[in-house]
Amino acid sequence: MRSLVGLVLVGVIALAILSMKTQWEDNIGKTGELIPAAHAKAAPNFTLPEMATGRMVDLQTEARKQPIVFSFWATWCGPCREELPKLQTLSEKYRGRVQFYGVNSDDSLPDAKKFLAKNNLTFPMLLDDQHAAHNGYGVESIPMLFVIDTSGKVRAITEGYSVEASERLPKVLDALLAEK
Repeated sequence: MRSLVGLVLVGVIALAILSMKTQWEDNIGKTGELIPAAHAKAAPNFTLPEMATGRMVDLQTEARKQPIVFSFWATWCGPCREELPKLQTLSEKYRGRVQFYGVNSDDSLPDAKKFLAKNNLTFPMLLDDQHAAHNGYGVESIPMLFVIDTSGKVRAITEGYSVEASERLPKVLDALLAEK
């Protein structure tokens, strides 16, 4: 009887984990492609402090102004270290049309700031030390990048880093900006 109860408990936990993974599953299969607006899901909101200034950034408020690209990252993450310079370049190219953010939940503020300065990363970085955004988006691996449109919907998702996905991002952003 105990083994049956234990087995049921393991099953319930497994289902809970699988249901968390499926939050973006329909769209991750199309990694890096623009999700049609009719199929896009609402982006979970978060409000986090910007590392450099402490200014609170509310995702939905910022998204109403212009599309947003944000990526979850950490200093110890090799693929993140490859992706961040590409995002820096794109943040400069799309300045005034698309807002870029990094979201870090794994590093202390001093360590993250030191890393950003050393790597000349100047687009805004948000500190998610309570893992609110990380959990809200069901992030299980990093880097994980999201593109949010001005109606507050997730329009593209990239899990992990690849050169191909990095090269697709400007095409996604151009298509999204052309929708207006």
